[in-house]
Amino acid sequence: MNPRRSTSSLPKPGRSAYGVVSLVVLIFIPVFVLLGGSRVQDFLNFGAGVLSLVSLTCSVIWGWSPRTGSS
Repeated sequence: MNPRRSTSSLPKPGRSAYGVVSLVVLIFIPVFVLLGGSRVQDFLNFGAGVLSLVSLTCSVIWGWSPRTGSS
């Protein structure tokens, strides 16, 4: 039997394309924060605080949960 052929005529992106996209995003984030002003910075500061509290709460609940199946 013949192996399946790709039905897409477009080439798949390689590693370098993903690297370029990652670099653009990593450069865009600080520029967006700096140019966005204090409202964006305040929102990110609040969001980081909420995210850290949620992850801390989840880890405490995970640590206190009863282990099933261990003997």
